[in-house]
Amino acid sequence: MCFRDESEIHPAFVQLGAQLQNGVVRGCTAKAVGVMRALGLLVHDYKTPEHTEMRRHLAQLVQQHMHYLDTRRANSVSMVQAVRSLRINSLPYGTSELEAKALLAAATEVFLQKLEQDAQSVALNLADKMAPADTVLVYSLLVFIW
Repeated sequence: MCFRDESEIHPAFVQLGAQLQNGVVRGCTAKAVGVMRALGLLVHDYKTPEHTEMRRHLAQLVQQHMHYLDTRRANSVSMVQAVRSLRINSLPYGTSELEAKALLAAATEVFLQKLEQDAQSVALNLADKMAPADTVLVYSLLVFIW
């Protein structure tokens, strides 16, 4: 799937692509959050063309936008899984555009909340296992600027 120029790409994806390319957004969690936020904006601004089925058109549009990101920096597994979690092709046939947007917005929020809960769970479990004299080596970089 090709695009002629950035004018065919949603501004949120252009911004995320620039952040990925420049190394501003790093780490699997930050990349997944970035993709989900950009997808949320894309879906919010989306308008189904006449005589077109929303599910198919939106799925192709998302694939085009993910390809754009891939040209800026290789998509991480977390980014791909984030997109798959929306299950755009699984929307019930005949769902109105408004209902579909609401379902996708809810799925986006659930995904982001689950990421937050998982991070809190890891932090709480780790805190239980640490004692005051323990030495902990941490290698992580989570940077996300929106």
